[in-house]
Amino acid sequence: MPEKPRIGELVWAKVLELAPNGAILELEGEEQGFLPFSEAPAEIGVGTEVVVKVIGYDPRGRPLVSVRRVSEADLEEARFHREALEFRNSLSARSLPPLEGKKEVERVEWRLARWLSQAEGVLRRRRGRPSLWLEEKE
Repeated sequence: MPEKPRIGELVWAKVLELAPNGAILELEGEEQGFLPFSEAPAEIGVGTEVVVKVIGYDPRGRPLVSVRRVSEADLEEARFHREALEFRNSLSARSLPPLEGKKEVERVEWRLARWLSQAEGVLRRRRGRPSLWLEEKE
């Protein structure tokens, strides 16, 4: 069972349904959360994918989340990480022909993988804690 997101953590979420006072979201890791309309943008609808910040837990134990409290820097960081993970996944799925009789050279894929690892480390240090939403889904 995946860990519950911590308060202050950013998570990608998809709107499952609209309720009278908010929206039910599917957070990464099969967790459901609740987005009060006071913390949501006006244009939210079923199927919308958003980056949310966990601001607490409701009496049912669901994470309460906010879109309004996600800063532009947070949003840019989340998009960068999603793009980096997608790139790394497509890179790792790529097969490479063996080097025959050639001197071993550092491949572009290895340099990119090292760069992605360094970029993730810098962003984790910037946040001051490891970020669970950055991990790949297994």
